[in-house]
Amino acid sequence: MSFLFWTRNCWNIWKRLFRVWGLYVLMHIVENVMVRAKLFQFVLDVIFIIIWYLVKNVFEQDMYRKRESLKIMNR
Repeated sequence: MSFLFWTRNCWNIWKRLFRVWGLYVLMHIVENVMVRAKLFQFVLDVIFIIIWYLVKNVFEQDMYRKRESLKIMNR
């Protein structure tokens, strides 16, 4: 019985430690993001522009294919 209590107690201690460590890491991440906010924003903008460009190109190619297939069907 004491072994079970000890393992459960250890598990609770580990959970607390991980919770505190997670908060510590999260605070550091937030702090670094705040310090490097401009760089972070620039990276987000670049990623957004790349995704927008890819989606736009795929959409335009799809529209072009549909237009071409309609031309072929109308012949």
